[in-house]
Amino acid sequence: MNIFLLLLIGICLSMDTFSLSLSLGTFNIVKKKCILFSCLVAMFHFIMPLLGVILGNSINLSPSKINGIL
Repeated sequence: MNIFLLLLIGICLSMDTFSLSLSLGTFNIVKKKCILFSCLVAMFHFIMPLLGVILGNSINLSPSKINGIL
């Protein structure tokens, strides 16, 4: 992975986290639930890209294989 791709993933995840923070700050939610939501989103921000890399490597379709399928 090059640095541009990592920077792009980081920007996308930070924009998603900002929207969560903005929505939690707008409503009067108990602090315990805010922490729970934040931990849940952080867990998914860790698991989903990792799962995508694992599935992408296991599928391992090159462009020539895709042309053969189509």
